[in-house]
Amino acid sequence: MSNGVENAVMALASAQDIATIDVSGTDQVLATACRGLMVTVAGDAAVTMADGSSGVLPALQPGTLYPFAVKMFKNASTTATGIKALL
Repeated sequence: MSNGVENAVMALASAQDIATIDVSGTDQVLATACRGLMVTVAGDAAVTMADGSSGVLPALQPGTLYPFAVKMFKNASTTATGIKALL
């Protein structure tokens, strides 16, 4: 299976695990990119995506499932708390 097709198929699979993200002291790198994320307290999340691009996801809201493939959550500029990465 080509890498692009394999990535597309994996994106369709349901999450099977959850990781609590705490960037209060340092950046947090995931072993594999998450399939999505949620927050319990509204705010921004500074991230590096699975493709290596970086940026700030602004105004994330509690209870919303965001379908982002994030590889790293950064301490600087992250104001959201209670971040849950769905793996």
